[in-house]
Amino acid sequence: MQQTLLSPVVYFDHWAVRRFSELAGIQDRFVRALHRAGGTLLVSLTNLGEFSLMIDRRQAIEAEQFFDRVLPSLYIADFGADPGFLQEQGRPQRDDWLAVAMCDEWRANGNRLSVNGLITNSVDERGIVEPAVRELKAGVAAAINAIRNDPERVRLARADRTEGANFRDLLQNELLRDFMLDPRSEFSENDAMDFNHSMGSCVSCDIVLLDARWAHKVNAADRRLQAAGATRHRLPRAFSQREIDQFLDALEALPPSDGTLRPVLIRV
Repeated sequence: MQQTLLSPVVYFDHWAVRRFSELAGIQDRFVRALHRAGGTLLVSLTNLGEFSLMIDRRQAIEAEQFFDRVLPSLYIADFGADPGFLQEQGRPQRDDWLAVAMCDEWRANGNRLSVNGLITNSVDERGIVEPAVRELKAGVAAAINAIRNDPERVRLARADRTEGANFRDLLQNELLRDFMLDPRSEFSENDAMDFNHSMGSCVSCDIVLLDARWAHKVNAADRRLQAAGATRHRLPRAFSQREIDQFLDALEALPPSDGTLRPVLIRV
């Protein structure tokens, strides 16, 4: 089993996964538009892990049913380990448990592709998954707050010149710019999760649904980077919870995919 990331690529923050899993109307509209466009819904392990923080197992079942409707236009990524997302090279290749799990499920379902068990497992194994998610949140928050004390990083956040910086550094500087320039601001563990969703998806997506504050940051970062001539690549169009109709309009307006693979590794 092999995953393929075909443009247009869409990403949902955790709230969006839950909203589209629960509401049949917008789910139907999204699935039709994505399949018509021949694109991909990108899902991160962060998305799956956050279900361990949910009390109602039914929500995880609804998400699996939603993703089953999206198949085969689904790509599940580990932003922290897979090359091309949060870092260029990634960590050493992990044991491909995902392919093994989906192949097992395929055989168990009479050769029918399914994500059954991938999300409910986060709920059922909450004792293992939840501490890992909380550790991730705390670790990212600590790392970003340490960067904020680095005078060189603060200088880069203030600068408009971008020569010599790679794409990920430029993007990170832009997304964290407000935090870097205001030492009184708080970068919380919740911000850490929103940053993880935003940063990981921005290097590979065409349209994203994010927390309102971070959707604004992504759109502002795109304007600043384009004005500075910093990169030939546009950041994805970011929409918030109040803009679901506009998000669906934008997806429906995209031309059908020509089958071109979407590169995860984007260079300036």
